[in-house]
Amino acid sequence: MFYIRMRGRAAIALETGLACVVFIGAACKTNRNGATPPDTSGEGGTGGAVSVGATGTGAGGPGDVCGGCPSGSLCDADLGCRACIGNSDCKDLATSICVLGTCEQCGSTTDCGVNQVCSVIEHTCTFPCKTNADCAGGGAKTCDIARGICVECLTKNDCPNSPICNQKIGQCVDCTADADCGAAAHACDVPTGACVPCLVNPDCDAGFVCVSRSCVKTCSTSVDCGGTQPPVCDVAAGHCVECVKRSDCKAPIPACGPGGVCVECMVDADCPDPNAPACADYQQCIGCVTDDDCKASLGKPHCGPTSDCVECAADTDCAMGQTCSDYQCG
Repeated sequence: MFYIRMRGRAAIALETGLACVVFIGAACKTNRNGATPPDTSGEGGTGGAVSVGATGTGAGGPGDVCGGCPSGSLCDADLGCRACIGNSDCKDLATSICVLGTCEQCGSTTDCGVNQVCSVIEHTCTFPCKTNADCAGGGAKTCDIARGICVECLTKNDCPNSPICNQKIGQCVDCTADADCGAAAHACDVPTGACVPCLVNPDCDAGFVCVSRSCVKTCSTSVDCGGTQPPVCDVAAGHCVECVKRSDCKAPIPACGPGGVCVECMVDADCPDPNAPACADYQQCIGCVTDDDCKASLGKPHCGPTSDCVECAADTDCAMGQTCSDYQCG
């Protein structure tokens, strides 16, 4: 856990009560800084929300308020590193609409087919609800009859564990704007509705940059780090990290992973436990990733959906006349 320093940032109340990027199905008229962005309503789709204020791509550069995003991410001046800034960044036709920095199937009902509506929570096209009974299958159990969509809340009274009902998206959240957040975590991450220490570098004090939603110290050598900060200077990135090489990490997280963070594994060789010999792409040791990982598991040659070796994952894994039930042939 490292010490976090921040500076305040004024939040501007807009016509929705949110940052402009939460407009769904309409072009933004004003961004969080009060500027008028270019008209992008026709870009790459028919109505998804388009974030404004983009300043860079994966690599950092002059004026990049994100300080350099991971490969494949883009820098949005309001939201930080995201998967997309506009619809043109979403190449998969199944998820061609950029909504709050994520490629989704739809951003508004106009993106859906005839007699369908866009779920404001899942951002998928579905048939409209008429009663709460139509919403029983998911986490959004209340039918907003006026819009025909299932939501988590209609009013604050529906949110016993959160202070705000974001009626625009029908979700219980901690914030819809920076003004809803406290001093320790003063930036509102609008897509998740959570208060975080920072989203972009200007959210932090001078001499600090925003990395993975936390303010960390800039550095030129490791002498500048340590104490309450991560102990090693990533000279190329210009800020303190946990590691730049494997020897900086210790068991039980012995590998130096993406972003200069010590992780459990990067390759299978980092996983000595015979019950968890495979390294998943999220840098944790698990039972299996593919059937090849189960070759030494007697009687359980298949990798199941829970990443454990099982006797069968489908009927075709069993002998003729048998079926697969609870990952066992019978």
